[in-house]
Amino acid sequence: ILKIFCKILAKFNINNNANITYTGQYIVRSSNQLDEEYWKNLSDSGAWRLSLGVETGSDRVRDHMNKKFTNQDLYYTMDKFVKYNISCQFLLIIGYPTETEEDFQETLKLLEKYKHLANNIIINLEFGSTLAILPNTPLYNKASEYNIELDTHENNWIALDNPNLTIKERLYRQNKAKEFAEMLGYPVSNMNTHILKII
Repeated sequence: ILKIFCKILAKFNINNNANITYTGQYIVRSSNQLDEEYWKNLSDSGAWRLSLGVETGSDRVRDHMNKKFTNQDLYYTMDKFVKYNISCQFLLIIGYPTETEEDFQETLKLLEKYKHLANNIIINLEFGSTLAILPNTPLYNKASEYNIELDTHENNWIALDNPNLTIKERLYRQNKAKEFAEMLGYPVSNMNTHILKII
């Protein structure tokens, strides 16, 4: 459906000298699912500031989230965004229950890799709060299977198999990632004030 939408809107923009633009959520896909015509149509259709649920720089963590793409797929996507001048924002989660220090460093490496696109192709990083486990989400429903101890506050969970990942550690990592991103030149937004009352 997206391919058809982009093709029709791209044709309209070109034939009518229009300048329709739009934003939206975008799912990263592998190179074998897309061709150059798709990318040109996506650009010509006016795609702008597409939100990518990158979440992490760790393939291992992203796989546990059941996200259906790898870092290689993301690299492919970013190459096309640059080629066709499509801007985006990265949506990131710091402190997923399986996130180790090594996984966290992979996220910092990802930010380092794309610092040349900061405030250009990547026009924003959205950190949100640290990971909240909300009712009826997969992590909530499988908390016992994943050995996660829940709390009445959605941010105050404990990963029993990853005991170093306390809420203080999660906040520390998020603040470190935010400061690192800002140092690299990324525009950054996040919200942590509502968490401070529980630490």
